[in-house]
Amino acid sequence: MAIAGAAIKAVKPIAKEAVDQVFKALPDFMGKLSKVGADVGASPQTMDSIGKHLASKTAKDLPKEMADVDTIFKALGSNDVAIREAGYRSLNDLDSNIRPMFEKEAQADAMVKRVDSFKAKALYGEMNRQGKAGKESGEQIASKFAEPEEVKKFNKKYGDISRRQPGAEYTSPFAPHHRVPHEDAARINNRNDAAKVWQAVNAISVRKRNPGNVPDNLIAAMHRKNAAFIQSGKDSIIQQKPEWKNTKQPYTWTDPYMGEMTSTPDRILKDISKDAGNAPYADVKDLSSIGLPSSGKWPNGNKVTAKQKAAAWRVRYEYHGLDRKQIKFDPKGDIIGSDHVEIGHRATELHPKYKAMQDLLADQNRYLQMTPAEVAPIIEGGLAIADNIFVNINKLRLDLIKEELGFLIRTGVDKNGRPKFKQNTTILAQYKGQTTERIVNWIRDNPSRAAALGWKELSGSLEKMLKWLEIDPGKTSDEFNTVFSAEDAL
Repeated sequence: MAIAGAAIKAVKPIAKEAVDQVFKALPDFMGKLSKVGADVGASPQTMDSIGKHLASKTAKDLPKEMADVDTIFKALGSNDVAIREAGYRSLNDLDSNIRPMFEKEAQADAMVKRVDSFKAKALYGEMNRQGKAGKESGEQIASKFAEPEEVKKFNKKYGDISRRQPGAEYTSPFAPHHRVPHEDAARINNRNDAAKVWQAVNAISVRKRNPGNVPDNLIAAMHRKNAAFIQSGKDSIIQQKPEWKNTKQPYTWTDPYMGEMTSTPDRILKDISKDAGNAPYADVKDLSSIGLPSSGKWPNGNKVTAKQKAAAWRVRYEYHGLDRKQIKFDPKGDIIGSDHVEIGHRATELHPKYKAMQDLLADQNRYLQMTPAEVAPIIEGGLAIADNIFVNINKLRLDLIKEELGFLIRTGVDKNGRPKFKQNTTILAQYKGQTTERIVNWIRDNPSRAAALGWKELSGSLEKMLKWLEIDPGKTSDEFNTVFSAEDAL
């Protein structure tokens, strides 16, 4: 059973001339070893790992390793049961130590080979919402797999959430939020096997990810809305300037320095009306509205400076002969909802898993060279975090509203800093079967209040809030789904 025999003895003194002799002996050794391995029942995988193990050794170490292997296989052929069992234990130990390493190498080699041979094709160039990606916009690309009937249902749900439909009786504090963001979906769809990517994503997701304008990709989120607030100010201004009632008709006035100037009341009203929370003069579309040259340059060619803009903005009402004190803005129309943009989107952008997805999609060459199965965990990681954040914001929003209505009682905060509540069984018993309806009606009657509840809890560090925002929210209740126009995970 001695396999190495004279070959090992011949190469023990390692000199330069002996190096070649060592490696020449290896194929013969492995050939004989394979026959013995088959006789004793060693698996092909074990024999392959031993061959790779020996081939990886230096000329200095190889003779000893060959002798050790030879000893193991001699024991396997022994008539002594104890020696034979010791041989099997030694072979098992050797196999356990070396096979994982070579299997990982084989996997890495296979992956490299697959990456070298696999490459999806990009379908579009740079994408945006205006349709410059070929002839399709980013929104169209994101909705690549949407059926016409789905789009029809989507448009209705979008209107129901935002109350943009004709005859809407109140300003909704909600804005529709895409659970799979449009920009991300468009970039995910920018490959010829995008359908397979979504199949791979949904194979590992707890909730079906549907990109684009489809109904189950929408959820309501409290949003900043002040259109009614601004309109109330415009109406108040027109009471002082009745000549501005026909808002679309040209309006001409004389500036003491620049002479005759012309615009429309509509443009002036839009430019001078207070937009709470936004930078002032930066949003002025026509500088003549605040008494500055429309071109942004004075007659002498000098540019209008930031200081001049700021000064003109401060006296914009006086410039048009308006009494500032008589301009009234209705605070009920100012909905300061931070959940959607200031918290939801910004917190999402901070999370490492969302950033990892962004990095992948931003590197188009890398994205296209990875198979659907390889990109799916990265994409699902980012989309899941984004969805968790918005669902958890809404869950707290619902708790805060239920606290306001007396259905819940606050008991403190949990270990992650989220407010905790317990049920007020007395109040709940009074409104059994009516709680969801009362919540929906209260939001409709108090949109500004509904959006502002909990501003202290939701105005801290986003990094700290991520501790509870990132947690898997689990299944959402029927009440939650009704209030936020959501669809539960499939």
